[in-house]
Amino acid sequence: MRTKEREIDKEESILRFNEFVKRNYKINEKVSPRFVETVKRNWGLFSSFMILVAVSLWIDSGEFYIADSALKAMQTESLIENGFGSDEIRYPAQKLDPLREAFFLPGFAQNVNGKFIGQYPIAFSFYSSLLRVAGLGWKFIPFVNSLLSLIALYLLSRSGRIDQKTVLLGYSGTILLALNSDFGEYPVFFLLNTVGFVSWLTYRDTKRISSFCIALAALTTAVWFRLESVLFLTGLALAELPIRAEERKKLTRTHNVFLISLSISPLIIFFFLNITEYGHPFGVRYIFNFGREEISITEKIVRSLSIVFVNFVEGIPKFGFFFYSPFLILPVVYYLFFGKKLDENVKFLLKLGGIYSLSVLLTAPNDGITITGRYLFLLLLPLLVLWSGWNPGSAGFWKSISVFSVVFALSASGITLKIMRHVSKQEKFFRNSFAQNDTSLWIFTDPILCGQAGIDHISRKILCIHPDTNVDRIVSNIASDESLVSVSLFFMDEKETLKLGNSFPSLSRNKSIELESALESRFGQENKRTPFKGFYAVEYHKILK
Repeated sequence: MRTKEREIDKEESILRFNEFVKRNYKINEKVSPRFVETVKRNWGLFSSFMILVAVSLWIDSGEFYIADSALKAMQTESLIENGFGSDEIRYPAQKLDPLREAFFLPGFAQNVNGKFIGQYPIAFSFYSSLLRVAGLGWKFIPFVNSLLSLIALYLLSRSGRIDQKTVLLGYSGTILLALNSDFGEYPVFFLLNTVGFVSWLTYRDTKRISSFCIALAALTTAVWFRLESVLFLTGLALAELPIRAEERKKLTRTHNVFLISLSISPLIIFFFLNITEYGHPFGVRYIFNFGREEISITEKIVRSLSIVFVNFVEGIPKFGFFFYSPFLILPVVYYLFFGKKLDENVKFLLKLGGIYSLSVLLTAPNDGITITGRYLFLLLLPLLVLWSGWNPGSAGFWKSISVFSVVFALSASGITLKIMRHVSKQEKFFRNSFAQNDTSLWIFTDPILCGQAGIDHISRKILCIHPDTNVDRIVSNIASDESLVSVSLFFMDEKETLKLGNSFPSLSRNKSIELESALESRFGQENKRTPFKGFYAVEYHKILK
C-alpha cells in the first residue's frame, strides 16, 4: 500500500511540476515575443543605446572633465554647498586666492553684481545638482545625462516624425554624438526642444490648444539652459506666417490667451530673475559671450563659414554643422531646386530651418570654438524630419550622393570620438602623474597643465598662476596658512613651451623661477623634483618648528 501511495504521490508531483513549467513557459512565451517585438520596432533606438554604452566606456566619459565641463561640475558642487541659495562659485583654494587671481578658467568666470560666478546658467547647475543629491557620483553622471538625448529621439520616432534608420543616423552621424559624450547641458536642452518641436507639429496637425501650450512651455523652459531656444521659438512662430483668420480668432479667445500666457511664464520668469540677479534679461550667457569685441562684416562671413561648413584658423581646421552631417543638406537642396510640389509640412520645415540658421549666423557670439556647428544644434530637429521623409530613389545621382554623405558623416563622428578618446587618455595620464605628488596644495604655472587636473579642481586645493597673478600675495597667503604642510609646483618642460609658442598665456620661465625661489624662502629647499613626460613636479614641505 505504501509503495502504491508513494507512486501516486510521485505521479502527482510530476504532474504539478509539468503544469508549473507549462504556465511559466506560457508567461515567458508572452513576455519574450513582446520584448523582441519592442526591440525590432525600435531597433535604431536600441542600436543608439549600445553605441552610447560603448562610447562611454571607450572614452571613459566619467573621467572626462576638461575645461568647461570641469567648471560646470564646480558650479554644481558650489550650488549644493551654498544650500541652493546662491550660484556663487566656491572652490577649495579660494581662501588662498580671495581675489580669484589664480582661478583655473579666468575667462569663464568673473564677478557679476558682486558675485564670482561661472558663465553657465544656474538651470543646468540645478539639474545636475539633483543628480548629485540623488546619490550619483561624477563618474556616472555623464552617462545618465546622455540618456536624455535617446529619450528625445524616441519621442521623435514615436510621434511618427522620423523612422528608425534616421534615429540611428541622427545619433551616430551628427554633432549630437560628440556633444552627448561630454558632460554638459546639451542632452536636457535637446530633450526640452524636442518636446516643444513635436508638440508644435502635433498642434499643426490637430489644432489642439493643449499641444500648442505644451510646445511653448517646453521651449521657454529650454531657454534657461541655452539662449538658442529663443531663436528656435522665433523661427517656429515666423514659419507659421501668415496665420489664417479662423486660427487667429481661436488663439485670441480669453481662455486660450490665459493658457498661452501661463505657458510662456518660464520665459517671463527667466527675464525677470536675470534682470534682478545679473542686470541683463538674457543672463550670464549673454554677459559672458556678447559685447566683448566688434567684428567686421568679413569676419562675420568667415565665422559663418566655420559654423555652417568648414574653416581654417591659424592652420587649425574648424568643422561646422554640415561638415559633420552633409547628408542633412541634401533634402533641402532637392526640395528647393528640384521639388515640384511641396506639401505644407515640408514648406514649414524649410522655412523654420532657414529662419533659424540665419538668426544664428547673425547673432552667434563666436564660431563655437571646438565643435563649431554647436550653435546650429537645434537645426537637427527639422532636418532629421526632412531627411526621414525624403526618398532619393534606389539608384542614380541622389542615391549615390546620399550614401557617400552618410558614410562621410559616420567617418567624421568616428574621427571626433577618436580625438576625444585621445584627450581623455591624456587627461587621465596627467591626473595620475599629478596624484603621485599627494601634497596639500597644487600650483600650476601653465594653463594647459592646470586644465588637465580635470575633476580634481572640485576636491583639491589648486592654484593656476597666470602672468597677471600677484605671486607675492599668493605665496604670502600660502605661508600664513597653517593647514598647508606641503606644496607641489608643476611647470611645463621648456621644449613643450616653445612648441606651443604664444598660444596660451603661461607664466614665463623667469617668473616661474622667481616663484620657486619664493616658495623655497618660506618652505625651505625643495624636497623632491620629479620629471614627467612634458613637465616637472617640485615638492616643498613646510619646516615644522
